[in-house]
Amino acid sequence: MKQAFTFHDDKSSKFWWIDYSDCDFVVNYGKTGAAGKYEIKQFDSEEECTKQAEKLMKQKLKKGYQADSHFDFINHLYFDDEEIGLHILTSHPNFVKHFTDDFYYDCGEEEAPFGSDEGSDTLAELTENLRNKGQLNFAEFPKFIIEKVWEMKYIPVNSLLEDEVKRLVETDEMNMLQSDMVTYAVAFGQIKITGVIDPGLKQSAIDSLKRIQQTAKILNWGTDSEIGNKMIEDLSSFGQQFYTRVGGFIIMGNKSVYHNIVSNAELIGILLQYYDFEIVEAHSNTSDYFFVVDDKATIIAQNASGGVFALCGDGDEEDLPVIFISSEGQAGKVGRNIEEFLGIMISCPYWVDLLNFSGNGQLSEMLKAQPFLEDDILEDFPEMESVKNKVFSMLSMLGISNPVESLYESMNSKPYVHVSYPEGEKFDSLFNTFVVSDNPLWKNKKLHI
Repeated sequence: MKQAFTFHDDKSSKFWWIDYSDCDFVVNYGKTGAAGKYEIKQFDSEEECTKQAEKLMKQKLKKGYQADSHFDFINHLYFDDEEIGLHILTSHPNFVKHFTDDFYYDCGEEEAPFGSDEGSDTLAELTENLRNKGQLNFAEFPKFIIEKVWEMKYIPVNSLLEDEVKRLVETDEMNMLQSDMVTYAVAFGQIKITGVIDPGLKQSAIDSLKRIQQTAKILNWGTDSEIGNKMIEDLSSFGQQFYTRVGGFIIMGNKSVYHNIVSNAELIGILLQYYDFEIVEAHSNTSDYFFVVDDKATIIAQNASGGVFALCGDGDEEDLPVIFISSEGQAGKVGRNIEEFLGIMISCPYWVDLLNFSGNGQLSEMLKAQPFLEDDILEDFPEMESVKNKVFSMLSMLGISNPVESLYESMNSKPYVHVSYPEGEKFDSLFNTFVVSDNPLWKNKKLHI
């Protein structure tokens, strides 16, 4: 049970709250607006715990504190008691609600987010930096810890192709595994402390967990880890919400990303000018169009050549995949949810050409084409990098770690979406057969990026 109390006079403004259950309680207190100090007390019985908690609450009332039924437990930072360590009572309510397995609080389980030495040390660094700074670039924090604090080598997940992972296993196994463990520890640590996760960090952590699974297969460590699979499942399904900033902290937002776009005229103009993404009033009436989708399609935007963007299926709009249906008879899933698609589009305004120069759906060809396409767009729009940063900021997003791979994986993800002409002929894939060498303008081009 949680009870909060606040005290205000001419000299001070402070809070104190208690959460007690079973044989433990936690108290958190400090100046209003601060994270405050956390202390956990443990008792031999539930009766004794409840008795002592009620005693403390009566003492606060006698000292002039007032019960506060509107205390904001969500937009608050949660830190473990240093003497107790990992504990459910010192974890954000969103973390407690979503990550229900005991191993998330196990400081001895090597595979758990904070059970290894790397995971434990990462949580300690995250805690110290958040206490001292109040806000962090969470997506870059794994690299910061390994390179700046530990002075070691950080290896991000640039590819999940088996040959690439095998190469790293053979040449730099220790640094790769450490990078992966730290990355997913930061991700779970951000949620445990703040209750939300940076979208870019979330994808990086999922990729890191998948790379560890691939490493285990390459090294014949046995079957897939149940804990690893559960962490991927739980992290993938967490936090389709979007975020705003209040008082320097990332907090859970109340509006969907689509609402954030349609309510901002400046953002609508930027997306149209630089991304050929014209917002339209969302609707599901596709009878006047030249295509038929095998599921409900809610059209949300269009481009200048007559192609449309649609959310596919029923449910919360934040969870639905984004499909793009071109006016030339091609279609595909370009984002497993709208958050992912926006991250891809903002990072790679040339995403359509990445698909065109994919060699019929090869990730390696898409990665080869990316620097040429990036260079081309910077020639047309030298201000593009600042535009990207501005759009991410306006959407309170910090980017996506591997946009090309995310686009490739989304296009190949199940369930597949089937689009056809009214008479029944199926649309082609958005993957085209071109490769970098097919573009004569790129053959002798010197890249500027």
